[in-house]
Amino acid sequence: MNNQEKEGWINWVQVGARIRSLRKQKGLSQKAMAKLVGVTPGAICQVEKGTKGLTAANLARVAEVLQVPQSVLLSGAEISPKALLDISKFFSLATRPEKSKNYDAILDLIDLDLSKDGHK
Repeated sequence: MNNQEKEGWINWVQVGARIRSLRKQKGLSQKAMAKLVGVTPGAICQVEKGTKGLTAANLARVAEVLQVPQSVLLSGAEISPKALLDISKFFSLATRPEKSKNYDAILDLIDLDLSKDGHK
């Protein structure tokens, strides 16, 4: 285990491999991907090799282009549509003080769905 993994940092080699795999599944070349993300093809190549990381903004753009949540790129974990809906409901309710009593119930729903899908 290297120092990055010990510290819980992002493993860019794994992230790059996921990006490469998803890019190929979408039928995109590195040049096309670079154009859509707004970086150079060389930058995409470096990211896919794991020799270079992504800024938060570029990570968001890559996820958008590949049509996956950023969590899939970072951890490889896919979140079910139901879990995403529950998370969305949570944030909607959490921003309304009169509904804050539902906070624990919503967290329980998210935990239940994630553990059921094997993500916990």
